[in-house]
Amino acid sequence: MNAQRGSNGHLGIAGGLSRLNNKPIFGGITVTAPAVAFSEADWEGAAKERLGELDWKPLDGRAIAPGTGERESWSELLIRPRLLAALQRLNPAVPAQYLQQALAEIVSPKSNDAMAENQALRGSWGNGSLE
Repeated sequence: MNAQRGSNGHLGIAGGLSRLNNKPIFGGITVTAPAVAFSEADWEGAAKERLGELDWKPLDGRAIAPGTGERESWSELLIRPRLLAALQRLNPAVPAQYLQQALAEIVSPKSNDAMAENQALRGSWGNGSLE
């Protein structure tokens, strides 16, 4: 793959679909993919569109700012009251004390490896446990 900077200054990838280890694919035929560049605004728009399809609603930052009861500081990535509310909505038969335990487990990483944490959390959701 070749990283190229477009005329707009954004970095794009060219040829990513056409070569594997610099060897032609598809029976010797090389297909050249055009450079694709996304600005931060492009990524944000695509993310908002996809999340909107999942019924997520964007909020003004002031609505979830520290001091509103949503979070103590901007360094908090998860908004715990909202996550707990979602757990309650998705698990209405589960007693609140267990949902609080689940929330504590979700927000407490067991390592410094983000990929391992992501995999562990996904696995726990898949099998119904947070072990």
